Amino acid sequence: MKLYIRTEANQITAGGHMMRCLAIASEVRRLGSECVFITAEEGSARLPREQGFETIVLNRDFTAFDPEIPLMKELIKSRGIERLLIDSYYVTPSYMSEINRVTAAAYIDDIHEHIWDCSFIINYSVYADDYDYGSEYPGAVRLLGCDYVPLRDIYRELPAKEIKDEAGRILVLSGAADPEHFLLRLAEYVSGHDDGYEYTMIAGRFNGDGDKLKSLAESCPAVKLLEPRPDLKQVLRDCDMVITAGGVTMYEMAAAGTPGISYISADNQQGNARGFERRKLIPCAGDIRKDFSFERLHDMCAALLKDAAGRKEISAALQKLTDGCGAERIARALLAS
Repeated sequence: MKLYIRTEANQITAGGHMMRCLAIASEVRRLGSECVFITAEEGSARLPREQGFETIVLNRDFTAFDPEIPLMKELIKSRGIERLLIDSYYVTPSYMSEINRVTAAAYIDDIHEHIWDCSFIINYSVYADDYDYGSEYPGAVRLLGCDYVPLRDIYRELPAKEIKDEAGRILVLSGAADPEHFLLRLAEYVSGHDDGYEYTMIAGRFNGDGDKLKSLAESCPAVKLLEPRPDLKQVLRDCDMVITAGGVTMYEMAAAGTPGISYISADNQQGNARGFERRKLIPCAGDIRKDFSFERLHDMCAALLKDAAGRKEISAALQKLTDGCGAERIARALLAS
């Protein structure tokens, strides 16, 4: 059986949807099956093609799913598609219902905005048990909780992280895009506050502040700028703590056992940020779009870096949350007849 995946990655959607789908696709391939991506735009096709996956481009508006229903139905019929994984916040309930009538549709539901008419429902988040999926999806295959976090296989069953007593290396991430210019604003703050810490920043492929960040890094020794990389495992393992937006990176931190602090830059990050905070794993510094305080963020970082015992305890608890095998579990469930 082939698995087909309908998703996107661009400056608006950023890269989270595509990256978790690629993790699942890689496991499908490792299990001996094929995976085909379907995207609306050519730009979104680049990443799966780079990893050797066949990709079909619909050449349509990536925000308008309903108009593509006839095209998708024809594609499902002509290709004999038996399983279709859909991952986009632009999907509508009517689209899902129409597609699920002609193939077994799976949906990654990490914001619980609707009750979807689908055959598989996936919510790998730390807050999945906040919702009554049992009564909402009585006939669907339910893949719920952190056992199903779709991370790349490099995060499988990592050994315990070494937590140092003396700490000062901070990794700062904003995801593929940074619409609120968080990295730039933090770099500007750091340049005026010499605290002895090292802030290593990685700007994603859709970050538009690259030149300004390079200029600040050249003038401020505390700020280091790294190029985007295929994965974050090594930098997560090397740093003492992370500052990150509330996306899938929080689960990579968990697998790597790296303590840190989150912030919110988009509505869909609130569940992750608050869920990890509620479990006393990763505190949240607030919503960057509102009354955010870089002074408060700095104080939170300083407190965490000075508390070696606390970081060791958090690191161990994070690694109990996910074993890095979630993508394989999803792949096996979707391929099962």
